[in-house]
Amino acid sequence: MSVDLRLGLYSGNQYSDLGVSNDVHRGQVRFWVTNDGTSAMPSSARYQVVAYAPDGTELMVMADANFSAISAGSSKNITAAFDHANIYTSYPELIGQALSYEVRVDVGSAIAETDETNNKMMFAGEPLPVIGPDLTFQPTYSDGYSDKGVFSDRHSAQIQFVARNDDVGTMEASAHYSILAFAPDGTELMVVKEGVVGKLAPGQNKQIRAYFNHDQIYANHPELAGQSLTYEVRLDSGSLVSETDETNNTLTFIGDPLPVIGPDLTFQPTYSDGYSDKGVFSDRHSAQIQFVARNDDVGTMEASAHYSILAFAPDGTELMVVKEGVVGKLAPGQNKQIRAYFNHDQIYANHPELVGQRLTYEVRLDSGSLVSETDETNNTLTFVGDPLPVIGPDLAFVDNYANGYGDRGTQGDSHIAEIRFFYANDDVGSMGYGAKYTIVAFAPDGTELLQVKEGGLSKLNPGQSAQVRAQFNHDEIYANYPELIGQSLTYEVRLDSGNIIAETDETNNTMTFVGQPLPDMPADLAVQQVSITEEGVLDGVMQASLQFDYSIVDLRAFHGAVNYQVELIAPGETVGTVFATGVIAAPVGNSSGSITIPDVAAQIYGLGQDALNETYEFRVTLDPQNTISETNENNNTGVAELYAPVILPDAYVTEARSVLQADGSESFVFKASLGGNDVLSGPVDYQIVASAENGGPVLVLETGNTTLFAGGDTQVIQLDDLSEALFAAGANANESYVFTAILDHSNSLEEFNEFNNFGSEVFDLA
Repeated sequence: MSVDLRLGLYSGNQYSDLGVSNDVHRGQVRFWVTNDGTSAMPSSARYQVVAYAPDGTELMVMADANFSAISAGSSKNITAAFDHANIYTSYPELIGQALSYEVRVDVGSAIAETDETNNKMMFAGEPLPVIGPDLTFQPTYSDGYSDKGVFSDRHSAQIQFVARNDDVGTMEASAHYSILAFAPDGTELMVVKEGVVGKLAPGQNKQIRAYFNHDQIYANHPELAGQSLTYEVRLDSGSLVSETDETNNTLTFIGDPLPVIGPDLTFQPTYSDGYSDKGVFSDRHSAQIQFVARNDDVGTMEASAHYSILAFAPDGTELMVVKEGVVGKLAPGQNKQIRAYFNHDQIYANHPELVGQRLTYEVRLDSGSLVSETDETNNTLTFVGDPLPVIGPDLAFVDNYANGYGDRGTQGDSHIAEIRFFYANDDVGSMGYGAKYTIVAFAPDGTELLQVKEGGLSKLNPGQSAQVRAQFNHDEIYANYPELIGQSLTYEVRLDSGNIIAETDETNNTMTFVGQPLPDMPADLAVQQVSITEEGVLDGVMQASLQFDYSIVDLRAFHGAVNYQVELIAPGETVGTVFATGVIAAPVGNSSGSITIPDVAAQIYGLGQDALNETYEFRVTLDPQNTISETNENNNTGVAELYAPVILPDAYVTEARSVLQADGSESFVFKASLGGNDVLSGPVDYQIVASAENGGPVLVLETGNTTLFAGGDTQVIQLDDLSEALFAAGANANESYVFTAILDHSNSLEEFNEFNNFGSEVFDLA
């Protein structure tokens, strides 16, 4: 029976910062104690929480308490709360640093344990906060500088901000604020406002609206009128409050420009300001410029003002005054809307090169300089006009709900579509005859493909419109771009595609439509049967041809060529070697036929003797690159098998002997035979040689070709008058010679027995 108190067996052991209340900072350690023994604790036990400095120095006991007995195998969760009052008093240098806390159980060793080494556990605390007030700013969306305008020659402003005690200590005194103005170059000018913040509790905010005027600024610094000052708000400006952070007591605002006090004739922007093209009537082009003039300051105009409008070429050249008029005498803040209507007669007459270009128009207020203003720089406003129209016709599209692309389905072998559009003569001149339109198709990636339609356009009067319904097929698209099947093309309609009509605007003659996906029109290619016909042997190679039957359904011109390939597949393999390819000359529609590939067995025999005596597959595939879309892709192949045996000849010599002739001469006779199952393309050669029995050179007596071509052929060959043949070859008298017949002396045949090609006989020349 044993007791063993253990710390940290479960999760949830941690230190917690409980914050500051009434200037006292508190913390808490939560931990688990487990009786890991086999017996219950006999009594309660003590625990302590001991604080350590960051350098490991033990400081003091923070908590000391008992916990009740724990039964065997059970755990107890303990929360030990404590304050740091004595730490702050005894160790002020540790403020802002994180302490460590050691939990010790069974302090005093009241419990006899089997293991006394697991009774301690260390926790890391958080930094001890500095306890005191901190006067700072609380940012809000409403903070800022506000210009309150000019009244009775006095310019006023307001700065709004929120002050906050942003720490845990109470302010010991009421704080003040001041606002200082600075020139744009950073020079401190003066205090423009002072006020009271008050005594704020921890976390308390106070919104302050500081209203002030610029009388002294205008009086002492007149050169700053029209410029923006900077304002620095300083909290606790008298340093009455001892704060935890003295670095965050200032906030800067940028003011609006100080206004010059006097009248100012300028423009009041409105949504209706602008240049308006009033069109062409009786060969006169007119326009209107609308603007609002305003006395935008606090002084009254001493005289009635005028305005003028000047036209400028695109390169900035001043052309002429196109309009003059009266603004009038405006009170402070008063607006006046002006609509200035004018024509371009002199522009067209004197500057015809500007037709089609945009002019710029400058409106000048107080063009006679009759009014003394606070700001003479804002009396002009520029407008950009529309292009001066060429007075003539303009062929353009008309927006209409009926404009669009329509899929008309398949008719025969063609896919039909229709594009419907409305067009008009959108200008003031009449059209001539002969204009046409074209429709050009584009791939999804923007590549121009081809023209799919061309047609004539009606002669339209100014403002008149017409409708076109253009039907066309996609035959050339399917034929030349089969990869686009299933994709949506774009179609560009071009008006006056031959540039027959001289138009005022050539940029609006195209309109784009997006089509529907081109439907697939699949065919069906099928291999019906594959067969191999054996045609004998020649030179060790089986002669065989392959024939396959095919059928083609629903072939269309755009499908292109029907290709095929033939593969040789070795035993045990699934991937073969392509040795024959071709194109089936199939007509559009349905067709069938057969194709013969000659001499296919040579593909096997070319692999060598080691590859023979095996069964090979020949696989025929239609459309091997899968370029033709089909209703059934699973019937494009067919297979036939061929066994390729070893085919070798055997040339051999028998019955070699000498024969005494009636005239007393002797002949050398031998029988030449060709065994095996081969048929040769050329005869088997032979040679008859002789050599002395006691050594010497080999004498060639006769060389020739036999009549052996096929297995089973035989021929008797005879060399007459051996003595004469020997002497002619340079033999010595009184010597015995061995005559030898050699078949395939050139070794041009590969035979299954190379050792029976010889036959010999001895002849005594003496």
